[in-house]
Amino acid sequence: SGRVRVVRYHHWYDLFCEMAPQTCALVRSRPEINNCKYMNVNYVKLNPGTHLKPHFGNGPRLSAHLSIIAPEPLRAGMSVGSEQVMWMEGKAIIFDDTYPHCVSHWGEQPRYVMLVWFCHPCDETNDHGQTCPEV
Repeated sequence: SGRVRVVRYHHWYDLFCEMAPQTCALVRSRPEINNCKYMNVNYVKLNPGTHLKPHFGNGPRLSAHLSIIAPEPLRAGMSVGSEQVMWMEGKAIIFDDTYPHCVSHWGEQPRYVMLVWFCHPCDETNDHGQTCPEV
């Protein structure tokens, strides 16, 4: 598996931004990402046969996995809590990162995802411009 960092905790990887300025401009323009102290954006490659054990992040934050290249849509997926989802090219999976989650790839070709951490809408410690839904 491999990773290309875009930004992590407000440390921008300038070489990436030189190669993909529109991606960096988009991330910088989003307050729910850029104004979040837990912000992180990576491109992640998952090789065939890879299985990441259950893990969870520190909160409060949400995680988005935007499937960039998923040549075998029913051969790579993840479990979040009790839910199971499969990566579909061009589709995002968004979840609360404090829930245990794990990843598996049963296919034969690599899968690529843009992984984004951003502020939870109910986190009032960051000026992220989101509204916490009322229950």
